[in-house]
Amino acid sequence: MGVTGMIVIRADSAFFSHKVVAACRRAKARFSMTVAQRKKVRELITTIPKDAWTAIKYPKAT
Repeated sequence: MGVTGMIVIRADSAFFSHKVVAACRRAKARFSMTVAQRKKVRELITTIPKDAWTAIKYPKAT
C-alpha cells in the first residue's frame, strides 16, 4: 500500500501472542502490547527494579 514511514503498533491483551510479536519484529515495527496480568506475570513484575522502568516514547504523527 505504499507505506514508507515508521510502523507503530499499540495493542491490548486480546492481540498478545507469540505470532503477533513475531510479525511485528519481522516488519521492523515498533510495538507496545498489553499482556494479561495473571498471577505469575504480576509476581515477575514485582521483581523488576524501579530504576529499570523506562517511559515509552511514541513518535509524533506527521
